[in-house]
Amino acid sequence: MVRIVGTAYKALKSRVKKYAKEDRPVLFVGETGSGKELFARYYMENNGRKGEKRTVNCAAFSKELLRSEIFGHVKGAFTGAVKHRHGLISASNTGILFLDELGSASPDFQEAILRVSERNSFCKLGSDEEITDCDTLIIGATNSLSRIRADLKYRFHILPVPSLQQCDIPILAEHFLKRPLRRDVLEELMADEYPGNVRELEGACFDLKIDRGDAIFAKRSAVTDCQTATFDYERFEREYSTWNRYLQPLLDKHDLDLKYVYQPIDETKMRLAGNKDFMLTKPPYPYSQRASEEDLFTRLRMLELMHVSREMYLEDFYLDTKRSIEEGNLPYYLEELRLEFSSEHPPQPIKPDLSPLFNLKLTEAMAHFELAYLEYHLQRCQNNRSRAAEAAGLPTSKSLTTRLTRIRNRINQQEK
Repeated sequence: MVRIVGTAYKALKSRVKKYAKEDRPVLFVGETGSGKELFARYYMENNGRKGEKRTVNCAAFSKELLRSEIFGHVKGAFTGAVKHRHGLISASNTGILFLDELGSASPDFQEAILRVSERNSFCKLGSDEEITDCDTLIIGATNSLSRIRADLKYRFHILPVPSLQQCDIPILAEHFLKRPLRRDVLEELMADEYPGNVRELEGACFDLKIDRGDAIFAKRSAVTDCQTATFDYERFEREYSTWNRYLQPLLDKHDLDLKYVYQPIDETKMRLAGNKDFMLTKPPYPYSQRASEEDLFTRLRMLELMHVSREMYLEDFYLDTKRSIEEGNLPYYLEELRLEFSSEHPPQPIKPDLSPLFNLKLTEAMAHFELAYLEYHLQRCQNNRSRAAEAAGLPTSKSLTTRLTRIRNRINQQEK
């Protein structure tokens, strides 16, 4: 039986169990070593399908061999294919196939998986004959949601798996070593960072056992005493979604090394997030007016960069995001960002009314249209003339200003 311990995973375990009982396809997303495969096994354990439940690591196969492993192949499909072979899709019929590291698979392979998910059909490698009686449930895992095709991603229920949380280090360490640890040993473990997450922590625990022997153990568990924080999975999921929707695509595009980090929050500050007018007069920090102003400036500056142009101000955007993480302000920024760009409050499109142009002569209408066209780009770019000029196909902001002046003078002369 799969056992998952730790406060950070309680809500996710409940969610996974519900999806498993409803036979819903899920995609686990999380960092390396965070326990995605363990949750997949937990899902399969709680799913009532009677067929085989199998696991494949997509990163362990070449493009051609992966397709053969999953879908099977016909004789002569490739060098070494000396006979027909059934794939794991067929072997898992009426069961579950877990595709680990799905993001490492090619877009073509992901498209074929999409076909299985949507139509319950597939073709063996080297064959055009479609097999249409497939009843295999596909679930998956990836460490990067951006590497999953959008159309395939929408077929899954996305379940983010949290990285290792400090509050869970004591209980996990005791779970791995089967004995309670001394408080000072636990504090030593909690002082370290674990980019490899739970997998790395497990290795560190056994290194301690090998290096120091039984001297690391205590008579009484100190787990309760060492747990100083809790984990809110709902907030984690909301922040993770906001990060991946608005920030991660830009970070991936420019190969920037920031990643989402779950951080503790001050509830008072969170309630004020999104209310700029209130925050301008009532700072959220109790200890310093200056600190409040700096925090507010950072958050509003980042939102300004999101509004104006993340591309043009990439360095500022990167530094502001990095500073927000380092100073513990990331939850407030992400909440601000979510509220600012949420579907509940979509940005209003700029739709200039050009119908009055039909009442003008052609020469007059052309001048009015060009003015409306340039002013539209200025409004859309929030009066940033360099960006507006670029959007309008003009070489510089100066040329935009000159063109606007000439057009307005021409319209004034026509009206006289």
